[in-house]
Amino acid sequence: MRAVVCDWLAGYPARTPDIADALACLLEHEDRMTRIRAVYGLAERDDPRCVAGYDLIGPVDRELHPDTWELDAVQRYERRLRGRAARNP
Repeated sequence: MRAVVCDWLAGYPARTPDIADALACLLEHEDRMTRIRAVYGLAERDDPRCVAGYDLIGPVDRELHPDTWELDAVQRYERRLRGRAARNP
């Protein structure tokens, strides 16, 4: 059930703190894909907890698990963060 809720929340367009907190609670879920979806949802919301969640997942073999593309959202988040820092020194 948590995996279904995580999928829904990660893709939900609202950017409320409550949704981000719910996703953060799933960062240590036993199911790896649930954790990946939670990281994705946080990264899309520019929530810094996505980085810690990414670190918790550890290395992923993209050839064996091509559906892990959502982890790329963390790198996009970090680029946005660096871009903002460069514009606002």
